Amino acid sequence: MTTPEGRNTLFLKQACKKLGITAFKLGFEGTVGAPDWLLMRDGRHILIELKAKKGRLSPQQQRMIRTLEDEGAFEVFVCHDAESIKTAICWGLFGGVNVTRDL
Repeated sequence: MTTPEGRNTLFLKQACKKLGITAFKLGFEGTVGAPDWLLMRDGRHILIELKAKKGRLSPQQQRMIRTLEDEGAFEVFVCHDAESIKTAICWGLFGGVNVTRDL
């Protein structure tokens, strides 16, 4: 995993393991644009779309994220690096508490 997105994936997996977060790689059968990851901890859940540093969301991803947020009440984070992954975890699963300083 030497691509930027691969490094982000590795960081996400390691962070989840260290922080006791359940993480599932996603794919919605028959649809395009599903976020990459579902993260869950203590009754909270978020969706994460991982992108390379300058990666952009496709129109299908933009529509899917809007649907998930509007219809499904999911919080979807688009993360481009380790810092944005940490932010998503802290705000989405820990109510803003910085639990990622040691990552």
